[in-house]
Amino acid sequence: MTSNSTTSLGGIILNGEAVTQLYPGWEVTSRHYIADGFSVVLFTESASGREACWWLSADTYRSSHALALPADEQHALLNALEPLFQPLTDGVLSGAPNPNASLFRDDLPITALRELASVWLDQHTDHLVHIPSGHADSGEALTCPNGDVIPKGRITTLLQTRPNADALVLTSPFSGAPLRAQIPLDLISHTAYRFHDPEAGQIFYLIWPTDVTTERPSFYYPQGRLLISDSPLAALLPDWILTWFAQNPDHSTAIAQARPFLAADFGVGRASTTRFQPQATQTPTPQALSSEPPRPAAARTAPDFLPVLPQQPVTPHTQKEDKFFQRLKKRFFPTKTL
Repeated sequence: MTSNSTTSLGGIILNGEAVTQLYPGWEVTSRHYIADGFSVVLFTESASGREACWWLSADTYRSSHALALPADEQHALLNALEPLFQPLTDGVLSGAPNPNASLFRDDLPITALRELASVWLDQHTDHLVHIPSGHADSGEALTCPNGDVIPKGRITTLLQTRPNADALVLTSPFSGAPLRAQIPLDLISHTAYRFHDPEAGQIFYLIWPTDVTTERPSFYYPQGRLLISDSPLAALLPDWILTWFAQNPDHSTAIAQARPFLAADFGVGRASTTRFQPQATQTPTPQALSSEPPRPAAARTAPDFLPVLPQQPVTPHTQKEDKFFQRLKKRFFPTKTL
């Protein structure tokens, strides 16, 4: 080994000796105090930009990842970080923001904080079940590990959602109600959208890579302990979401100010995650009989990211359908009394 940098290495002990050398190409970026004698040193590889951590206890090297800390030291470190993570996992991660969430660590490098979030979720939350999307969208009802049931067909519909530049709107996989994303979470390489279903009381997230928005999203439902994803980074997504909350103290205000779904987001009759394209009819239209060139179609003004599906044959309204539209009408146009 040759020494590239010894900045911030002063006093660090590894295998009983003072550290004076690093592997070629690696530089010390920073050193940060965590709590109760624990600190972390962040390293960066010059050629690739990769980052790595050393976890120290009383200036002695203990591991190269927080998950690899000895059990007793890992327990002590998590106890010291309980005021940071506990209000977030009990609150905003899967429910309403916790007013006791007052400690945030935007001073720590994100690589180190993500490792800590990973350890916290591993030790303080129930086991998360991860399944590929192909096993989740069979069209059948899906029972979550906590017992919640997602009705048949709704996961298939949900995974057709794609983000766009406007507000992300979809139907809830739980209640079927139309929802608007509350806030986006910038996870650097990915973007997550937080949704709240007020009728069913669930919080869930849809996540896409920032540079690939045409693929299926990852679906994360913390309360149900369910993750549906085809991403090779799927296991890291819950850690990244918790880390974002731990670094952003303004998230409670942003969620409180989030605009709920309004009829104007889709237009009455469009509150669905599928739209239908009329099929061609056999009867010629006046335009088809005219010698004039066809007029250009009017440009769409509403956000439109929904999949195109063929229109089903027209059938008379049934009593059940009439009741559905009456409920939809009451949701958006409540009856006024004098």
